[in-house]
Amino acid sequence: MEPWIVARCRRACRHQVAAWLVALAVLLASLAASGRYLRNFLAGPYAMDEPALSAVSDPGTAPRYFVKVTPSRVLDTGIAETTTETENGTPTNTYVSSHFWAAQMGHHLLIVRSKTKPGAKITGQLEPMPSYVADNLFYSGPDGAALRQASYPILLDTQGFRKNGYIMLAVAAVFLWLMYLFVRPALRYAGDPWQHPAIARVAKWGDVQLISAEVERDLKEATRFRAQGVTLADHYAVTNTF
Repeated sequence: MEPWIVARCRRACRHQVAAWLVALAVLLASLAASGRYLRNFLAGPYAMDEPALSAVSDPGTAPRYFVKVTPSRVLDTGIAETTTETENGTPTNTYVSSHFWAAQMGHHLLIVRSKTKPGAKITGQLEPMPSYVADNLFYSGPDGAALRQASYPILLDTQGFRKNGYIMLAVAAVFLWLMYLFVRPALRYAGDPWQHPAIARVAKWGDVQLISAEVERDLKEATRFRAQGVTLADHYAVTNTF
């Protein structure tokens, strides 16, 4: 029969491996839930022309929404997006965070959000048209109705699509590295618990099997205090955690 201390070390290592596998399953489930984004992050940007853009009715469900377009020209709509900085609830500074441009795609216009005027090729993610942008473009001037008919009901945002992807990859890389550091020795000790550092420490005191029997008997018959995984008996103090 395996000594009590050896069995406890083996069980602790198995628990550690199981906990990391559960954490890995949670990580994989999180990545799977972001599958559409990751596919676009890794395989995009997808080149889109006028017919392909016309086929996108809902950017929130479109399989390809991180795209690259090549307009014939880019026009300034005159609409800007501002951001106001506050301090203690009081506005301190207002600055223009982005502009809205109209990219000519054949017979249609694609509204683009960008900090600077886009170049010959524009890369970004397709989003629903914000209501305040639509109001300013389509309902504030005599040409609004014609502009609305010529424009796609979607927006191309050129800012920050890949940021979340880089964060996700960094988190996954750190997790896998930590998993390697902790699971590798746990697997080794679970297969051969006699190599566990706790067993090596006990072996310095004497025969492991005899000491293990003494500790087990001490815990059963002479336990004096137990709290937060620490058990005090007459001759031994044992830390026993998951």
